[in-house]
Amino acid sequence: MDLKQLEYIIAIADYGNISKAAQKFYVTPSAMNQQLLRLENELGIALFVRNHRHMEATAAGRLYIENARAILSIKQNTYSALKDLVGQYSGEYRIGLPMEHGMDAFLNCYEPFRKEFPGIQLVCQEGMVNWQLQQLSAGTLDVAFVLLTAHPETDDQYFELSQENLLLGIPVSHPVLQQLPRELRAKISVQQSVSVSGDNSQTLPLPTFDLALLKDADFALMRSKSTQRQSIDPLFRQAGFTPRVIMESTQNRAIRSVASKQLCCCIVPQTYAMEDRENLVWFSLPTCPRFTFYAVIKKGIHPAKPLKHLISLYREYAQAHFDYPFPFEAEDL
Repeated sequence: MDLKQLEYIIAIADYGNISKAAQKFYVTPSAMNQQLLRLENELGIALFVRNHRHMEATAAGRLYIENARAILSIKQNTYSALKDLVGQYSGEYRIGLPMEHGMDAFLNCYEPFRKEFPGIQLVCQEGMVNWQLQQLSAGTLDVAFVLLTAHPETDDQYFELSQENLLLGIPVSHPVLQQLPRELRAKISVQQSVSVSGDNSQTLPLPTFDLALLKDADFALMRSKSTQRQSIDPLFRQAGFTPRVIMESTQNRAIRSVASKQLCCCIVPQTYAMEDRENLVWFSLPTCPRFTFYAVIKKGIHPAKPLKHLISLYREYAQAHFDYPFPFEAEDL
C-alpha cells in the first residue's frame, strides 16, 4: 500500500479540489489526478464525484478516506512511540496560534522548549479558529492553540489550558456612569483600584451591567464571524438592540485601546482588561461568558514526548497569565 497515495486522497477530500491538494505536496495537478485515476481503476469504483469547481467524496470514497486516516494515524503514532523509546527527536512541529494569546505564549515557551528538544524546530502561523481546525484536519498543522467561547464541536483532542471572563469596558467619561447613584459610583471607584488586578488568583467583585443601558452607545468589538462574537451577540439580542459598532478588529488590544481613548465601549477578555484600569470601568456581562484556551491535536494521534512538553509549557504560561475565576456579582447595575 502506497502511504503517499493515501495522503493524496485525503488532501483531495479536505480541499475538495485537486489543484489545491497538489499544492500541498508540491506536485502538479495532473500527477495527482493520475494517482487518483490509477487507484479508482484498481478498486473498480469512483471515490469522488467531479465537477468543475469541487470534488465530493462518494460513499465508497468516504469509507476509503476514513480508513486512510486511521492507517496514517497508526503510522504517526508508531513513529512517535519509537522516538519516545530511543529518546532521539528531530524534525519540526507546525503550530497554529490565535491572535495575541498564542504569540504571547509562544514567545515565552520557545526557548525552554528548544533547550529541552534542540533537534525540533517550531514553525508557527497565526489564524482564526476555523482555519486552524481545517489545517489540523488536513494535516498541515500538528497542534492548534485556539480560544473558544463554546464547547468544542469537532471530535479532535482538546486539552484545556486556561479560562477567563469576557468583560465590558465603559469609558470613565461615558454619561451612563454619571447617571448611576452616587454610592454605586463610589463603589465602582474602589473596585477599579482593586478588582481587575494583575493577580489572577483574586476573585473579582465586578458588578454585572445591564447592556440595555448602552443601546445608544458606540462599541468596538471583535470581527462579526469570530468565536468571541458567538457569545457576545446573543447578549445584545437579549438586551433588545443591535450594537452600533464603529470598529471591528481581530486584535483585542486594539479594541481596548480605542475604548481607552473614550471613543466607545468594548468587550474584551479579562487579560486585556487588566491592562487599563485608569481609562475604563470594567463590568461583568450577563451569564458571565467565558473564554477557554485549548491546545488541539487530531483525533487518534498519540502525542510524542516533545509535543506533550510543549503543551505543558503553554498550560503553565496560560495558568499564570490568562486564567481567572468566575466573577462574583457585587451588585447588578
